[in-house]
Amino acid sequence: MRWGLIAMTMLLMGGWHANDQPALIQDEPFVFRPSVTAELTYRSERSPVGWGSFDLTAAPERNEIRVDLLLGTPASVQRWTCGRMELDIDGDAQSLSVNYAGVPMNGGVYDAVSAKLSIEDVRAMHRARNVAVNICGERVDLPRAERTRLRDFVEDFDDIGLYVGPSAPTPPPELGPEHEWLISDPIEPGDFPAPV
Repeated sequence: MRWGLIAMTMLLMGGWHANDQPALIQDEPFVFRPSVTAELTYRSERSPVGWGSFDLTAAPERNEIRVDLLLGTPASVQRWTCGRMELDIDGDAQSLSVNYAGVPMNGGVYDAVSAKLSIEDVRAMHRARNVAVNICGERVDLPRAERTRLRDFVEDFDDIGLYVGPSAPTPPPELGPEHEWLISDPIEPGDFPAPV
């Protein structure tokens, strides 16, 4: 009986309660289903299949700037665990924090990392002559022929971001003088006809 009273008191006083609203993770990769994707490949010397993938995803209707990157390659050993990568676009390099996203495979591992980019980074990659990623001492060159796919990614991103996303605030329309409230002199009791 006493424990029931203590629990009831804590519940009523707000010291102990359950959260009925589930928490939504705001800044984790791949929380929302992407509406825009681009799957690019590059040559990978350490891959038994000879290639790796450079995959971009975004949900511009929810975030008009962010693009998620998943960079990976099949390999015999895991190497990309250093936590940072350098994205080099025509000699302009930026350091990015990465999360390891690799998974074990038969006879090796799919060595992969995820990172956050902006849509401006993707636009720059599309226009650039050379794009490379340096990760944990390994260089990955993204071929120009593959980057031509980024044009559709950017166009789709902009179309969805502009037409599906939240609209920009606009001023209220001008309705004209017939819709304005006119404040006149105070109304006297005799100004209205008597009820019938």
